[in-house]
Amino acid sequence: MVKVAKLINNVRTTELDALSDAMEREFTLACGDGSTAVGRDAVLKTQFAQLADLSARNTTAIRQDAVVSTLDEADSVRDSVTRDLFTLAGGYTASPFAEVRAAAVGVCAVLEKYGRGMTAKNYADQTALTESLLEDLGAEKTAAQIKSLSGVAELVAQLREAQDAFAAAHDGYIKAKAGKGESASSLKKPLVALINDSIVPYLNIVAAMDGYADFVAAVAGNIKTTNDTVARRTAAAKKEA
Repeated sequence: MVKVAKLINNVRTTELDALSDAMEREFTLACGDGSTAVGRDAVLKTQFAQLADLSARNTTAIRQDAVVSTLDEADSVRDSVTRDLFTLAGGYTASPFAEVRAAAVGVCAVLEKYGRGMTAKNYADQTALTESLLEDLGAEKTAAQIKSLSGVAELVAQLREAQDAFAAAHDGYIKAKAGKGESASSLKKPLVALINDSIVPYLNIVAAMDGYADFVAAVAGNIKTTNDTVARRTAAAKKEA
């Protein structure tokens, strides 16, 4: 008889999400048309209805958390391009060629109106400053000076792309924030508790009963796969420490 092990507590929310989805699929398959032992089991129906609810809420929370991560990544890209632009333009002020040096001084004068510190501003302020900077860099005189500085025009174009990408990520963040309720971390404890304290003990009780063996073995396999993943990750982290 298969014994179902409990889920390791330090499972990640994404790993937990994948496990709960897999368990739901196994339950649906085992229920069939409702005439199977699993399909007629009122306890399992209640437990897996709770699992489906928590799992769906966890999936939504993970997606919303991912939107926030995407916004941070977009801001990091924008910061990197901005710093590269300041560095490259500044480097040309030391050029031995008078024409290049003069063009660089002109472009740097525009950049210095905003300063490198703009990357440390909050999202709203940095977005406004970046838009204003791009407008100034696009002015006829400054645009002509930029043409004399190899690579600067490309960085300006990259900054435009990074700004647009951040704006798109920010729009997604606002939508996610408007509908955000629970966090994935807050749902982890009740989801793990449902699996370990309710579903697993019950499955170990019915495992020897007719009509349950395949379903119990499938869920046990799902949990073991997840536990193995957590164990490997934990071992790797300890090795690197």
